[in-house]
Amino acid sequence: MRDLIGFAILAVVAGGSAWALMRLAGWARRRGVGGALMGPAEEIWHPNAREFRFVIEADAQHEVPRPPAGDPPTTR
Repeated sequence: MRDLIGFAILAVVAGGSAWALMRLAGWARRRGVGGALMGPAEEIWHPNAREFRFVIEADAQHEVPRPPAGDPPTTR
């Protein structure tokens, strides 16, 4: 009985931790802070993720030039 209670506690703690990390990842993705917050954890599972994160951050900082005032608007 004692082993069963210990296993149940371990399962609840592991499940709660996984649930909390999933919620944190969703929140970070919606807020746009996923790279800074989840980057170190992602590097553990995917060592080349650092390079991809730099590419994503550089792309996010890239500004599209504004068209001149007299040009009609274009659609993509």
